[in-house]
Amino acid sequence: LPIAGSVASVRRVGATELREHHWRVLHEYPLVVVAVGDLEHRPVVDRVRDLLSLKASTRPDVVLPRTGSGRGAGIRRKDVTQTNVVLGTSIPIREQGHQRLALGLMNVIFGDGMASRLFQKVREEYGLAYSIYSAVDNYRGCRSFDIALGMEPKRQQKALDLIRVEVRNLLQQGLQSGELERAKSTMLGGIMLGMDGPSHRMNRLARQVIRSGHFSSFPKLRKELTSVSDREVMDVVEEVFALASWSAGAVIPRRGSEIDLEPVLHFSKA
Repeated sequence: LPIAGSVASVRRVGATELREHHWRVLHEYPLVVVAVGDLEHRPVVDRVRDLLSLKASTRPDVVLPRTGSGRGAGIRRKDVTQTNVVLGTSIPIREQGHQRLALGLMNVIFGDGMASRLFQKVREEYGLAYSIYSAVDNYRGCRSFDIALGMEPKRQQKALDLIRVEVRNLLQQGLQSGELERAKSTMLGGIMLGMDGPSHRMNRLARQVIRSGHFSSFPKLRKELTSVSDREVMDVVEEVFALASWSAGAVIPRRGSEIDLEPVLHFSKA
């Protein structure tokens, strides 16, 4: 769904609209106030209540968009010199089990960071892309998994073919020895480093409260993360690559060669 709006909708926003929106945020929306640091909870609550006149509210009902069930590809030619491709899919959110953590670990293993399979194989070993990574996004109705890469047009098809090979290897061979433990250490290390900054602590607390209504402490998260098994990660791998429907989009040079996105819409073990 659009985030920033359109040119026309932004132009329509004036002082009156901003004041009305400000009022709705304070009086109608389920506002969450977060504070971290050397403080006492009760005085902060009292002070915020005095300043904002907050009242108890519930999360409004939201009509979630239907996640696409079909595959699709879009290609645009523009005045660019490089080819940029994004591949994406979504999976439904399951409240039970370790799906979110397993998906995050799979992301670290497959494409998040310089030690990942995609970066090491596509960029470092074969030099087919100057940028390649995968990412996970959590929404209210689903979780998305995306792969993005940028490369010279003459290398675009080889790079996409190599991604399919890496997916097939992961589906056929599973995780390598020690791969999951390294991913767990990477995730925990990143969280611990982020905990040094108060803004990171605040954002983490706010995200959890808004999404689930409660906060999970770091010791609890570490315990849950370390208990994720190879099988749970591979279940997510199967769900993302072997079962999910994929879409793809590409921006390519106006006078560059054609690009075939169809093969990367069909991942499988074969």
